[in-house]
Formats: sequence, C-alpha cells, structure tokens
Amino acid sequence: YFLLGSEEIFYFPSSIRYFLAIFKVIFNDSTYGYLMIGYLLCITILTLFIKIFGLRFGLFFAFLIICTRLFEGYGASIIKLLKHINASDAEPFAITIFFLCLYIFIIIYENKDKKYNMMNFIFGFLSFVIISLRPNYLPTVFLLFLINIYSLYFSCKYKEIFYSLLGISFIILIPIHNLYFGQQIVLLTTGYIHNTGAPLSIYFSAVIDILNLNFNNSENINIINNQFKKWIKPQEIHYIIIFTLLFIVFRYKNFYFKIISSLALSQHAVLLVFVPTGRYSYLAWFLNIIVFLFILQKIIEFFTSRKNLA
Repeated sequence: YFLLGSEEIFYFPSSIRYFLAIFKVIFNDSTYGYLMIGYLLCITILTLFIKIFGLRFGLFFAFLIICTRLFEGYGASIIKLLKHINASDAEPFAITIFFLCLYIFIIIYENKDKKYNMMNFIFGFLSFVIISLRPNYLPTVFLLFLINIYSLYFSCKYKEIFYSLLGISFIILIPIHNLYFGQQIVLLTTGYIHNTGAPLSIYFSAVIDILNLNFNNSENINIINNQFKKWIKPQEIHYIIIFTLLFIVFRYKNFYFKIISSLALSQHAVLLVFVPTGRYSYLAWFLNIIVFLFILQKIIEFFTSRKNLA
C-alpha cells in the first residue's frame, strides 16, 4: 500500500506523498518533518549565495531572502515558502533540492581534477527527486543535468557521467508505478491535462493562423494572448523589467549566472504552456531574482569603485 501511494496513476505531485508518510512515521501527525526542509532550504540558500556572490554580498542577499518578505511576490521568500510547507505543497521541497543540485554542480565543475563518482550519483538522483516532486520542473532540471554531462564529457570524466546517468535513471520508477498499479503507460503524471493553459499544439496552430493572415478571428492566438497575460500582467512593469535582466546578464563573463539565467528562461518557457501563476511559477521567478541580485551587486560594485577613485 505504501508503494501505491494512494493513487494507481500519479497526479500532481507524485513523490511528495512518500516523503510526508516518512515524516509522519518519525514525527507523528505533525508538520515538523517537512519544516526540516525549511531549515535545509535556509542553509542551502546561504551556502549557495556565499559561493556565487562572495561572503559579504552572499550574506546580505541571503538575509533578504531568508529573513524578509521583500521578494515575496516572486516566491523568493522563505517566509512565503514556509506557508506552503505548512500546506504540504511540493514546491518548497523541490526548490530546496534544485538549489542543492545547483550547488553540487558548481562543486563538481570547480573540481574537475578530482573524482566525484558518488557526488555525481547524488546529483543525478536528486535530479530524479526534483522531477518526481514537480514534473513541471523537468525541462529546467534536464537542462542543468545536460550542462553537467557536457562539462564532464569535455573533461573526459566518463565514469562520472555513468554515475550521473545511474542516479537519474531512477525516474523509470514513476512510469513503472503507473503501469503496475494503473495498467497504463504514463510517463510522469496525468495532471498535465488539467494544468496546461496553452499546449504546444496551440502555438503550432497559431503560427499557421499567422501565415494565413488570420489575426482577428484566431482562437489559438487568443489562448496564447491570455496565457501571456496570466504569466506577466501588462500593468506589472516590475515583472517585465526583472524578466528582461535574464538577457542582460549574458553581457557579463560570469559563467554561473549565465547558467542560472538559462535555467530561469527554461522555466519561464514552461510557464507559457502550463499554469503560469502562484506556486507553479516560484522556481522561475526565484531564479530571476538571483539574476537581479547579481546585476544589483555589479551596480553597487561599480559605484563603490568610482567613489573610491574619487
């Protein structure tokens, strides 16, 4: 019955039910187990920020995320995510593991001369866990996974590639569960049917309508237009500005923030297809805020250096 997870075929989300069950075995019928993920998220954010921003800016920016509600509207607030932990939503857990994966990737990348077989296995396995928690994170997780594989390949770390692939291969357990208990081949979940606002087929049909100069009477274009308005409302200029920074950051020579920007863009692309609001959009905007903080750091450093020269 535990392996069944109360559903023959997984709906959104899939694996959070198993973690909640384990937490209840240890902490009884309380939220204490999941609250531990909140502490892990704080530690992960602090460690990751110090790594990518440096000690001074890392501590300051981590303080803004952990102790304030400044970026609550973007989902980049521990206080906001704690509310979702209390509601047993999967997003805080998935976001925590994602940032942990990002940190592990940086460690692996910076230590190419060392053998990190087990760390690559953990990286791959945690990638599977993220996807199992939030299937809509799959494109972003897969992109980070491919970047790691690409880096390992050009460093001739073929054994490490094997361990990464071995770790993520656990994703096969999801369709096996659906096939065994539900007698249907479902790759991840059936929830995408109800959470898809503008399927890719709509975009294809909209292109056909444009080529046929059918602008005014195109239902496909209207659906896409409504999806865009849900993603970023035209009157919310600050979201448009923050999103634009994802492209500006490529002017800098910082490899990590180019990756973070690419990951954010991949998740924003998901929002143009699936539910683009609320907790479904947190990862995209959280990554976006990290890029914004990088730009802010560069601006502060620029004016500080000019002041010192004066």
